[in-house]
Amino acid sequence: MFKDRRFLIGLGAGIIIGGLLLQMIFIGQKYAVPVSEQELREAAERAGLELVPRNNQVNESTDQGQPKPVNKDNK
Repeated sequence: MFKDRRFLIGLGAGIIIGGLLLQMIFIGQKYAVPVSEQELREAAERAGLELVPRNNQVNESTDQGQPKPVNKDNK
């Protein structure tokens, strides 16, 4: 009985905590304000980033920011 009791207490606490987190997510989504494209561009500029349109491909880079060498053998 002791093991079952601990399991049920943990299960109940997990359900309660999960429900509270879910409610917090829903509350946060209500107050989310959409960002205009101009605001997004200004924020990217302040952060030193560049926005790339979705249909453009971006070259992959290594950890140092240098382009990866192109393997012509496709291996």
